[in-house]
Amino acid sequence: MVSTQVSATGAAHFPLQAAYEVAPRDLMADLERDPCSVFVVDIQDPEIFEAAHIPGARNIHLEDLCTVCAELPKDRAIVIYCGDVSCGLPLWAALELAQDGFTAKYLHGGLAAWAKEDLPVEISPPPPPPEY
Repeated sequence: MVSTQVSATGAAHFPLQAAYEVAPRDLMADLERDPCSVFVVDIQDPEIFEAAHIPGARNIHLEDLCTVCAELPKDRAIVIYCGDVSCGLPLWAALELAQDGFTAKYLHGGLAAWAKEDLPVEISPPPPPPEY
C-alpha cells in the first residue's frame, strides 16, 4: 500500500509538469499566430537537428543551454524539445530556464509527436563542399 504522503506528492507533480508542456498542435498554432512570440530550441545533437527539425528552431545542445542563457530572449516563450517522449531532458531544461526568469515550456512528445501530427519539418542544407 502506498502512503498518502507519497500519493499526494505524486499527484502534485502532474499539474506542475502540465504547466511546462505544450502539445505539438498548440505550438504550431502559436507559431502561425505570432512567430515572433516563440523561440523554439532543439537540444539534440547537431547531426540529428540537421536531419529534421521544427521550422525556425535553433539548435542549442543541452550542454550549451546554460552557457548561452544570457543570449536567449526573455520577451518570448522558449519551447524546448528533443526526439521523443522518452527524453525527459526538455522538461528539466524548461524548469531550469523558468527558475532563471524565462517563460519556458517543453514540447510534449518531442519531434516524433510533431511529425506524427504531420506538422512541417525542415532539413538543413548540407554544408558546401570544400574549395581546393
